[in-house]
Amino acid sequence: MGIGIETTQLFHYGSRKSLLCDGLYLRAAPGTLTAIMGPSGCGKSVFLGLVTGYTRPDRGAVRVGAHDLYQDYRRIRRQIGYVPQAEIMLPELRVGTSLDFRVRFHDAWIGGKERRRRIVRTLQLLGFTGGFEYKLLDRQIGSPEWRGAYPSGGQRRKINIAHELLGSPAVLFMDEPTSGLAATDADDLIENLQRVAKEENLPIVCTIHAPSQQTFERFDDVLIMGLGGIPAFYGRRRMAVSYVRQVLGTGPAKRQNDADYILESVRNGEDAQAARDKLMECRGQSGFEYLRIPLDEDGGGGY
Repeated sequence: MGIGIETTQLFHYGSRKSLLCDGLYLRAAPGTLTAIMGPSGCGKSVFLGLVTGYTRPDRGAVRVGAHDLYQDYRRIRRQIGYVPQAEIMLPELRVGTSLDFRVRFHDAWIGGKERRRRIVRTLQLLGFTGGFEYKLLDRQIGSPEWRGAYPSGGQRRKINIAHELLGSPAVLFMDEPTSGLAATDADDLIENLQRVAKEENLPIVCTIHAPSQQTFERFDDVLIMGLGGIPAFYGRRRMAVSYVRQVLGTGPAKRQNDADYILESVRNGEDAQAARDKLMECRGQSGFEYLRIPLDEDGGGGY
């Protein structure tokens, strides 16, 4: 049985007392894939730091299952997986060697056959099939600057994620996993993450910039951030466009995909604030039950 992650509204100030996270919140259930979207500089990385325990908010709480993240951080930190945008692998190592080290680090008592079984299964979950998952183990990881028969950029991105999955996290966060990938590779990666979330009953949360329509539709939930770290929308992905249209009174341009329309709508600070204010006004009203509002710190609120 999987566990989820839930927060109250989080508030966090910068060094100059500017508000970097202004009431953002998260409730990711097991088996779901959540996208965090917003314009550059809106505070997506700041928010990831707060929900993974790297930074403590000035106000608010985060719960992973039954545990308070900040009070029990030493106990549960190994349950929180985090994949940064930059690769964290040694390019000189073979894929199999690097992944084997990862399993040994997490579960030192596991034998070689079981380690290999876990590694192969993880690679298969990420889309390496047809025998290629076994051939991949003997290939050197390499780097983008190297020439030769090394894994491609999209393949290395999956191998990077495999390292974190082999740590058996209870919740997985990723910072811009599709950054720098071609549209087809980006969609392939998100499709495989969708399968990982469902088959492993794992909540996966990632920031993502300008996904294609096909990629955007693979997410279950979406958090739309405005400048200043404010929540413009949080709820089911399929409801996001109709909500933004209702709040702002204008729909997508001809042939504009949903993600681009939403992002364009919150680039203006006043529009983002209007969306956030409207969201707060509509809490609990008929027709807005899909908006996911977490428990208030005083115990009120809820769905």
